[in-house]
Amino acid sequence: MTQAMLGYLDQLASAAAEGHAGDGARQAGRLQARRRALLDKLIEPDPELAHIRLLAAECDWPVPRTAAAVALSGQPGERAPRPALPPDALVGLHRNEPCLIVPDPDGPGRRRALDTALAGRTAAIGPTMPVTRCALSLRLAHDALALVREGVISAPSPVTAADHIPATLIGQSPDLTALLVDRKLRPLLRSPASTPATNWPRRS
Repeated sequence: MTQAMLGYLDQLASAAAEGHAGDGARQAGRLQARRRALLDKLIEPDPELAHIRLLAAECDWPVPRTAAAVALSGQPGERAPRPALPPDALVGLHRNEPCLIVPDPDGPGRRRALDTALAGRTAAIGPTMPVTRCALSLRLAHDALALVREGVISAPSPVTAADHIPATLIGQSPDLTALLVDRKLRPLLRSPASTPATNWPRRS
């Protein structure tokens, strides 16, 4: 009788443990879904700060003053580079173009942690922006990442997009670059300052 009772209690304990584990998994899934929704909102053009704060409150995410987007190589669903990421980083591996949102990227130790987390993965970090301008940060990060893939930028990964703005602008519009060269540089070549040295007065 005692053994039967103990066995029954063990079954109840196991069932309770499984129930708690299931509840924990469901809660983690809901939190992850809310954080994904927040990331999706942050990278929309001109999101309202009030809406950001509402979504952030639902997933216990402190709204920072500034943030930076990170464009990642890889496919949707690829495993996240989680080990060294700050716990408040938002992971967007569910998107067709995987990305991260990193709050307060210029804070102490933040860039070092990001570099460690992204080791071995091709990535580009967008400029630090107000939290409502994450879309622009991500666009510039994607532009820099595209140039890395094309071999135009050969800096070690993760690349800092702000360090390669001229290359990014040229890569965006070769026609615009040609126009700027034609309008700005060609007149300089025709100016007196560009006269060949052989035509200068010779010293006596």
